[in-house]
Order: sequence, then structure tokens, then C-alpha cells
Amino acid sequence: MQRRETVCGFQVAVTVGARLRPVSLAVGNACRAVQQQQGVAFRAERRRRARWLAALDRPQSPQSGRSASGNNRLLLCVELGALFPPTDKKAAADTEALDSLFERLRVHVSATTQVVTLLYFFDGSMTQARQLLSQYPTAVEGDIMCAYAGAQVFQRGYSAPDPYWEDQMVLGEEAWDLKPLIWVMRQSFAEVLKPAFDPEGYLRRAAARSRQEVGDAVALEYTIEDESVPREQLVQQVRDKLAEMGVGRPRCFISSMTGHLLVLPTRASVGACIQFVMGMLRMPPQDTILVGRASSALFHDAAEALTQRGSGGLLRGMVREMRQDPMRSASVAPAPTEEAEGAPAAEAIDARSRANGTAILLPDGDAATAAEVTRVLERHVTVVRADKAGAAGLTEALLAAGVL
Repeated sequence: MQRRETVCGFQVAVTVGARLRPVSLAVGNACRAVQQQQGVAFRAERRRRARWLAALDRPQSPQSGRSASGNNRLLLCVELGALFPPTDKKAAADTEALDSLFERLRVHVSATTQVVTLLYFFDGSMTQARQLLSQYPTAVEGDIMCAYAGAQVFQRGYSAPDPYWEDQMVLGEEAWDLKPLIWVMRQSFAEVLKPAFDPEGYLRRAAARSRQEVGDAVALEYTIEDESVPREQLVQQVRDKLAEMGVGRPRCFISSMTGHLLVLPTRASVGACIQFVMGMLRMPPQDTILVGRASSALFHDAAEALTQRGSGGLLRGMVREMRQDPMRSASVAPAPTEEAEGAPAAEAIDARSRANGTAILLPDGDAATAAEVTRVLERHVTVVRADKAGAAGLTEALLAAGVL
């Protein structure tokens, strides 16, 4: 006669009056199955780490010489919305210009064997970005995708975000505690904001605090039910309420991709995210190009990666920990030298701009903002202003910068 019993958390069949050997075998087989699953997860994580470092071992071609440092690699960081406007916007992407841009990039890589790493940054989810890209047949998905304004990093071929970077977002000094955040939002803004996620599922994943289960709990996304409420006023009300209730000061803003309100960890930053990628790929600033719209807050955030105003020290420490060896310091220019009247020396600005990389500004109709952004960025990086918007302007700027 047999009966079902729970042994060490596993359901096994026990024969009454028989020896314990069948039970031991059943438990042993179950334990081996669990160990095998853990081994698969470990090997997947090891492969993920290897992909970050794969660029270091690629053979370099002496024929190129296109990159500023001569290392035959280029990191092209593009604001996704600058090339692919969301479908609910009046603007539409120029498919012919997109075809020309990506074809030129393919020809350039084939002719020079230069390794071009394409990075997209945006303030929506990875799913939303893929849906947007799927509407353009010739669109190329980025090798690296920085989602939710830098809160998540995805590598090509992976459906899950990089767990190490995500841990830095949710387990840092200002811990990302979902339970009080969700409670305050529900109690204070239930009539105006509706969660675009499953709150209970988020809390279960956050409680687990495992690399596999933190996942999409790194961002809270809310649809705005009351269209009459001014967006800026709503964002400020959310910030004030969260600070008043003592749950920290997370980032709150309206997504340019969806129009939803986002609540993100304090550490979330496109600039910090790009610095992290640069460190993992050992990509010096002079071989990094930022592309975005002049008046875009997302692009301004990304520019921190090259102007060295972001969390550079923290990120260098993170990279050193992951690589388990001293990271070769990037060519970071010194602070600006000031003359008697307080103006930086022209020679110092020019040298620093060449060393800190290139920023390509695409027009978006606000000439005054573009002029001011150019004035500020020129103190830190080389600035190329395109006359056209979208892919046509990016192609024009890459040609002017000598990249294509």
C-alpha cells in the first residue's frame, strides 16, 4: 500500500512497510533536478557576462582609422523618438531616409570592418520600443536598449534586462521600496491615475528580490484618466506627496513615448546607463556619439555621459567589481580652466571637446533652445547641428563628422 507524503518540500510516494530506499531515491532525483535548473540559470548568466566583454576580444582591422582613438570601434547612442516618432504623434518617420541611413551604416561597416555598436535610449518599456520598431520594416533594433530612461539595460538577443544594472537601481543606498510607493499612489491618486501594471504581481516579485524576479518591477507606469489635469501640475503633486509621506524622492515625469506617468528609482539615468555601457565595453568617450533632439529632456539626461556630471565614480566602481580587474581609465578631460574674466580658455575647450566625444543635435522646431544647448555642450564635447530632422539629419551629421 502506498501513500503520498511531503519530504524536504517534495511530494513522494511511500510504500507502507517498505525500506526508505525508494524515498531517498525520489528525493535525490528531485534535488538533482533542482540543481540542474540552477546550473542552467548560472550558465545563462555567465554567457550574458561574456557578451558584455566580447567586444574586447574582436580582431581589430588596421584599415579603419575612422574612430577618434584608433581602436576601430564606435558607440552610437540614439534617442529612439528622434528617429521613430510614436505613431500617435503627428510627425512620422521618413522611411526613405531610414532606408538610406541603415544602408550607409551597413556599407560603412562592411568596407571598414569597424565595429559599430548601436544603442537606443527611450523613456518607455522594452515591449513598447519593439512595437514601435516593428512598424518600420527597415528599422534595425539596437545592440543595446536603455529602457525606462536608463532604469533597464537590454542586450540584443535577451528578453530580460541586465540583472546587475537593475540591482543597482533597486538595491542601492536609496532603496526602491515598492510597497509604500504603490500604497501612496493608490490612496492619493486613484481617481486620476490608473496603474498600467499588476500591483500585486509587482509586490510578489519585489519580495522575492531575486535576479530572475525583480524584472519589470523597476518602474511604475500609470495611465492618466483625467485629461483635464495639467501634466506638469500632476507630476509636481506626485513628487510632493511621495516626499511628504517619506517614501523617498523617486523620479517622476511624463513619458514622451506613451504619455503615461512614470515613477522610477532615484538612480535611474540615461547618462549613468550609457556610462555603464561605455565602461563594460571599454569604450572611450572620444569614440562615443550621442544623437537626440535639442529640446529633449531625455537627450539632456544622456549628455551627462560625456559631460562627466553624472555618477562617474559609482559607475567606475561597478565596472571594476564586475570585471574583477582594474578598469583602464577613460580619457576624461580635466575641469575647465578659467581666465581672469571667468571665461574658459578657447584652447582648453577645444581639446576637451575632442576628447569627450560628439553630440549630434537634430532640430525639433525650438531654435532658441537648440542655440542654448549648443552653447552649453560646446564647452564639453564636439557638437554637430543637423539642418534636417530624423534619419535624414542624422545621415547628414554623420557625414559632416567624418563617421560615414
